[in-house]
Amino acid sequence: MSFDIHQNLREEVSDAKLATLSHTWEYEDRRRMQEVAPCLYVGPYASSKDKQALIDNGVNVIILLRTSTEVMVKPRYPDEFEYHMFELDEAGKDSAIPTLRSTTRIIRDNIRQGKSCLCVDMWGIGRVSMAAIAYIITVTGCSSLLAFNYLHSRRACVYISQPAWDRLIEYEPLAVCEYQMIEAGTDMEDGREGQKRKLETLADVAEVLAKRGRS
Repeated sequence: MSFDIHQNLREEVSDAKLATLSHTWEYEDRRRMQEVAPCLYVGPYASSKDKQALIDNGVNVIILLRTSTEVMVKPRYPDEFEYHMFELDEAGKDSAIPTLRSTTRIIRDNIRQGKSCLCVDMWGIGRVSMAAIAYIITVTGCSSLLAFNYLHSRRACVYISQPAWDRLIEYEPLAVCEYQMIEAGTDMEDGREGQKRKLETLADVAEVLAKRGRS
């Protein structure tokens, strides 16, 4: 199922017509979750507290993105849904790559298992956009700009600040390499001395690709 989902997503992202909204956007929609890609929903933190909406949309996994000061963002139904929580500052000094790789892998792996994911931050605008765009790039190989246009056509209130955009541009080459490796049948882990070594940098990915080219 995941192959069909990702194939369809690739076709939709590359469709230039998606620069326009896929539906009539109303102001109140910003308070609700939207399905921005097959089995991936994005919304504000408040949408993760609406248990009936979670059930109606078939959500199994909830990813919470917050800053260090947003302690109110926390699991609401920990016994009924699977939660993952990350701190992600749009303009922080630390690299966003580890967090974006983690959120992408959680989304992708759960969708492969037939589950649906909801990604939220306090307002459902900035940090969720970073996570959704990172996932879309990784499974389609598209650019950050194309991924943002596609996301905006699904949730009109999303916004990427310049610091957040800079972080996505930093992540994009790694995500595209991961897409290429998955397409070639190699995941972002490299067997070495009987162990799995996670590939965390573009240089690591280039090294594996070069080895594959020599084999």
